[in-house]
Amino acid sequence: KSGGSYSGAASITQDGVTILGNGATWTERTAGHTFTISGSDVTIKDIKTAGVHDGTAASMTAYSFYNVTGHNCKIVSPTFEHLQGYDITFSGVVGGYVYDITSVNGGTDPGDNYRTRYRVYLNGGCDGVQIVGGEISGASQGAGFWGASNCIVAMVRGIDNYGYEDAAGSPLARSFIEDYGAATGQRNNQVV
Repeated sequence: KSGGSYSGAASITQDGVTILGNGATWTERTAGHTFTISGSDVTIKDIKTAGVHDGTAASMTAYSFYNVTGHNCKIVSPTFEHLQGYDITFSGVVGGYVYDITSVNGGTDPGDNYRTRYRVYLNGGCDGVQIVGGEISGASQGAGFWGASNCIVAMVRGIDNYGYEDAAGSPLARSFIEDYGAATGQRNNQVV
């Protein structure tokens, strides 16, 4: 089936699963992760999602659209617009990639500048994850390495990625890519 609209939570525990979205839209969940992927060698291609982040601190959550704990997973041609949570988190995985991401997260209220948090977040000892191609805009951080080694960000355009993350408006301006090495043991990450 081509396209279509979907909502709710999805959990992928099997290895070798392939989902071809063909431009389908899936509504972001704000009470938990939308996709939880613990199976290895999972491929998800061409799913779009839109959220309701309005540029205020109150409209941000810490959940992910894709929460990946399975090895060698591939997220291909995802489109994210105004999500309240993260686009994709990888935790403790070996291998995998995000290819041709489109992530637009400008707040709809011009008076507020709270950018949503990480669009792609690698933590927990990830190794060899690649983020290749596409565009990330309007985040406090486009890609964050927190405990990730041998990972790559290549050919990704970063536009207007800065802003605050806390409700007090403290000056916590972030950056397009953060390779946070303090006490995390990560090494050999590359940005091209």
